[in-house]
Amino acid sequence: MGAKHTHFYGRKQIYSGKVTVWACHLPDCNHYQPVGTQIDMLIGKNSICWSCAKEFRLTRERLQYDNPCCSDKCQQEYSLQQELIEAAAPPPIKETNEMCEKCGIRLKHGSLNWCWDCAMG
Repeated sequence: MGAKHTHFYGRKQIYSGKVTVWACHLPDCNHYQPVGTQIDMLIGKNSICWSCAKEFRLTRERLQYDNPCCSDKCQQEYSLQQELIEAAAPPPIKETNEMCEKCGIRLKHGSLNWCWDCAMG
């Protein structure tokens, strides 16, 4: 992103999860800082709050969180939002050992005797 902007810092895994960095999560920005010894370089920089989207200065305390917010109140609200999102997500579909009686493929559920394709005709 060529235009000057406030970064939207959050921890991110890169290189297939081998490296953790502080990255800007804005869609057109590829800026990042390594996590660890480089944390002092982020203290005092501006970031966007993950909860209220207001601009704030990063502190060592705020950088303890993966997605830093501007205050403890916002951090609690953001954490609650994430818990609600995770609770509302449907459980993953798991394959069973049961087979469709019509075509013989493995079923992804245990409540029916036919797969979706055979049941729908």
